[in-house]
Amino acid sequence: MTKITVAIIAPNKLTYSNVEMTHSRFEKFRIEDDIEDFVEFVELDNMEEVLGQIINTLNLSPETVAHTTVCKEDSKYIYQMCHIIDEAKNKQQNNIAIRLANSKYRIVDSVVLLKDEIMADGTTMPCNITINDVIELYQECLIKSCIRINVDDTIDDVKYIFNPIDWMNKELVPNIRFHEIQFADKVMMFFIELNPIKNVLNNQASILYGREIYGDVVIAMRHKPEDIRHTAYEYYNIDSNIVRKLVAIFSVPKDKLKTEEPKKISTKQVVNNFCMITDRKYNLYKTLYKEPYSLEVLETFKTSKSLNQQSIEMINNAKLTNDTTKTE
Repeated sequence: MTKITVAIIAPNKLTYSNVEMTHSRFEKFRIEDDIEDFVEFVELDNMEEVLGQIINTLNLSPETVAHTTVCKEDSKYIYQMCHIIDEAKNKQQNNIAIRLANSKYRIVDSVVLLKDEIMADGTTMPCNITINDVIELYQECLIKSCIRINVDDTIDDVKYIFNPIDWMNKELVPNIRFHEIQFADKVMMFFIELNPIKNVLNNQASILYGREIYGDVVIAMRHKPEDIRHTAYEYYNIDSNIVRKLVAIFSVPKDKLKTEEPKKISTKQVVNNFCMITDRKYNLYKTLYKEPYSLEVLETFKTSKSLNQQSIEMINNAKLTNDTTKTE
């Protein structure tokens, strides 16, 4: 029988100063140096042994509450972490684990990191986690990914650390406003130019938002908050590949791409995440249409103001309201 390898991450105080928060500092070989002393791999024979390992590593007792946090999931794999939360600050903090959980919880002591493969029916199968997996997971928590859709229809992959436009020339930032729309359990963030440098219709960005947008557009994504107490943005990494799929999906009426969700199986976990939903709809799109995306939907936006114009009007109205309030 195939063995299962899990990762144990010991308590640690690994932190970075603001000066250290750079792309070069977070190269893979540097991250490996940072975390290798705290990560151990254990090979187990079956899920019973995995459960036993979790109980022993977390030192579980009837009084202890264990938590499972999804660190990352796509259409192929899901990474989950079993851990303890201690808000009372009585135990050793695990800073690597806190990063992997997007800093939502104060995770303490050792944690167990698991990797499962997602099968065609949505069920999962335990598989081996490697040091490269852990390095990539940790790196993706430090360096995020978004994209820029250009007016010439090209899409650039962009890396950022603090926010989706932290790489942009500071002189250009005052000309930027952002808007959001929701898709599945994610929120897409559109960073548009108030006065476009290239005053040309951006077809793909317009299709995604559902309104005409002019100029180059930066698009990032974040998770929809599960808890209103978590006010910080929890960014979600996207690339040009997934955005092209979304453009195709959004370019046709919703009823054209109705797909069946994985059927629930009472004895097994069934995954149906954002990437899986996107892939199913995109695969159906490819069977119905030949072009990368349809332009027909753009005709429905012609009667509306562009998002650029709407943003300028909102700013001007807000200024007018403030001026009126001051005079009163």
